[in-house]
Amino acid sequence: MRIALLFCAALPLLAQQAAPLAFEVATIKPVGKISLADLKSGNARIGTRIDAGQVDISSAPLDSLVARAYRVPAYQLTAPDWSHRQPYFDVVAKIPEGRTAEQVPEMLRALLEERFKLTTHRETKPQLVYVLTVNKGKTKLKPAPAGAPESFEGTQRSEDVQHFQITSDMAGFAQNLTSLMGRPVLDRTGLKGVFQMEMNVANPDSPDDATRSPGAEFVSAVGQLGLKLVMRQEPVPMIVVDHLEKMPSEN
Repeated sequence: MRIALLFCAALPLLAQQAAPLAFEVATIKPVGKISLADLKSGNARIGTRIDAGQVDISSAPLDSLVARAYRVPAYQLTAPDWSHRQPYFDVVAKIPEGRTAEQVPEMLRALLEERFKLTTHRETKPQLVYVLTVNKGKTKLKPAPAGAPESFEGTQRSEDVQHFQITSDMAGFAQNLTSLMGRPVLDRTGLKGVFQMEMNVANPDSPDDATRSPGAEFVSAVGQLGLKLVMRQEPVPMIVVDHLEKMPSEN
């Protein structure tokens, strides 16, 4: 009898675990062209907010929603060119009871599959990347104090130079460099722990940099830290979009 009672008590939990990961309810609305004036005035928003069991994504291009749904950075997604252009989309969705914010990407994936008829496959493709390694000799990295929050902050030191103060592990540092350089940066330093770093980066818009390739200023700046960025072709796991509708089905 006790075994039967325990089994019955476990049924709701088993049912929840078996249920597909999906939002309880969701609306998707295309957003027209957004100007800088709209953002400054507060008439438009860009970003994501998750609170009180609700997900609020504002003015997101379709390809960024797909990347978020698969938990990959933009460079690991192959999607149609039009998916990065407007219209952007607002998504408001309710997280079911018992689900968590960490499960939002899977729920978003289910939503895109239902409303945009998204289908994908995975494959590995060679891609030009930057590989972050330790240069010969000692690095100029200082261990961060225990509990120091990670940060990556840049300030304009002069017309031609930006100064960066960074507290990060090497994986986070590579990820931030990826977003700044527009090309994947892979951490191959083998360094463990969180470090404090400072580097000066030449402004690529200054006259002296007119002939430099994108990212060249960061390659030079990283050298100040005793690290090295080398471009080479590497196999990168990709999410490839096979089908994606331009507009969602009705709410």
